[in-house]
Amino acid sequence: NNKNMKKTLFFLFTTIVVNTSFSQIDSTYYLKCVKILKKYPKSRINASDLYNASLKTYEKHNIVVPAELAIAQAIVETSLGNSGVGKSRNNPYSINSRKGYKRYKRISDGVLEYYDMMARNYLRCKSTEQLLQNFKNCKGGKYATSNKYLPYLRKIYYEIKKISDS
Repeated sequence: NNKNMKKTLFFLFTTIVVNTSFSQIDSTYYLKCVKILKKYPKSRINASDLYNASLKTYEKHNIVVPAELAIAQAIVETSLGNSGVGKSRNNPYSINSRKGYKRYKRISDGVLEYYDMMARNYLRCKSTEQLLQNFKNCKGGKYATSNKYLPYLRKIYYEIKKISDS
């Protein structure tokens, strides 16, 4: 009984500490998204999409996908969901499958899949700074094939980081 009580108390304590820590992170995260997206009033992605995806991804992978990276990639890929498959398929990150570009019911579904993919395949083994130098997944596969992708992403990321940090 004493052993079970200790396990229960430990579980409750860690749950409260983890949830409290992330609550502080995610309220800051949401406000950061609002601040950045004010500069992009035509964005089809909103702060709630990013915030909700960050919560679900953190719960699943214990990894926080940086808002600046998520927004920068959505700008580079589809102008925040306003062009190409971002508009026609609610796929703001141009996520592919073996059958071609994926189609999502809502843009928030495309955002969630991007966050999950980034946590699972990239950020579990590399920092954002490492990705901005060489954007390859944990198995060594490139995120994008164009040689122009990474320099452009880096430029947009640091512009967004300035907004975020101001």
